[in-house]
Amino acid sequence: MKPEQRIGLTPIHVRLAASMLTKGEGHHPCERLGYTTALVETVEDWHNRALDDQPAAYFMEMRVNFYSGTRRVRWVDFKLSMTGGGGQPAFTVHEADDE
Repeated sequence: MKPEQRIGLTPIHVRLAASMLTKGEGHHPCERLGYTTALVETVEDWHNRALDDQPAAYFMEMRVNFYSGTRRVRWVDFKLSMTGGGGQPAFTVHEADDE
């Protein structure tokens, strides 16, 4: 048995935590798996955590806390990083004339 499962942190809990994370920071009602509320909070703000000689490593950490009444029963931490992006060009590069 995995250590996460021993403390009751099953894939179902992680999925529920991920759905709560999409609601944004703050308290949210949660009437699933025996919980009454969930608190989504930022643990570490967006920051470059790379060492000086390494490429940039920007990410932030967030936590979803599950409560039964006023007692925190379980929590799940998430590391959030950018995985891609897109859109229209922000600027145009003009090639120099070789003539």
